Amino acid sequence: MNEHRVILDLMERGWEVYKAVNGGAPLDLVAVQEDKIIRVEVTVGIRHTPTGPICIPNKKKERTRFDVLAIVVKGKITYDPAEIFI
Repeated sequence: MNEHRVILDLMERGWEVYKAVNGGAPLDLVAVQEDKIIRVEVTVGIRHTPTGPICIPNKKKERTRFDVLAIVVKGKITYDPAEIFI
């Protein structure tokens, strides 16, 4: 479900999105826009307070196999790093 939220969001931003079909793939999505290609990993984050920092699983903090982490918290998507979409 969260991957589909991210796919729709990226498509609305003008990206072509391709989803990994292999459950063991090192990333979830590949997004393409003109000459840019980014590898996207989708994860669920939590906030312990409404304005607190977003907490994510430790294994998702290491960016060796993806370029952008799409963090979904209660249906809202945060991209890290966000600058890639500016």
